[in-house]
Amino acid sequence: GVRRSLIAPFVYSSSGMLFESHVKPFAYFFEIFLSIEPLLFLLSIAAVVFSLFRRSIVGVFLSFWLVAMFFIHSISPYKTPWLIVSITLPMVLLSAFFLQKVWGKKTRLVVSALVLAVIALSVFNVWQSSFLHVNEDNINKLSYVHTANNARNLLSFLEENSKKKKVVLQVENYSLWPLPWYF
Repeated sequence: GVRRSLIAPFVYSSSGMLFESHVKPFAYFFEIFLSIEPLLFLLSIAAVVFSLFRRSIVGVFLSFWLVAMFFIHSISPYKTPWLIVSITLPMVLLSAFFLQKVWGKKTRLVVSALVLAVIALSVFNVWQSSFLHVNEDNINKLSYVHTANNARNLLSFLEENSKKKKVVLQVENYSLWPLPWYF
């Protein structure tokens, strides 16, 4: 309810400080969007400016929502890649609203090319982060808690060592994750 929504920012701020890996700089989300969705990010900036000058109630609301999400998530020390979902939704809606407003006979080709470019870059980045650079933090900004590539060697290591001596494998819970990803 209302009480928990007022307490939540303090809980997240304090819990984010417990784990150093979750503490990120203020510009963390800006860096992520500039690396994985630069066209959408720039388009949303243009949409914010456009909406504020045009004073459209929908555009101003979407602009406020986007800026508020960026600001709230940026000031909190707790930052993880999955938090970009709450920033991406208003960014996409505002950008679509903006493109709908500037759509016309003279701008149709430019707007269509821009939409295709955003989609193409998004598909390319999804492919790259899902298949090419899964475990590379410096390239894949969305990969956060991943297992190193040597997890594939686990089975051969266990088989080899079990021949020499009895190997005891303790499982803390019944989840086999991330092993199904690799085998």
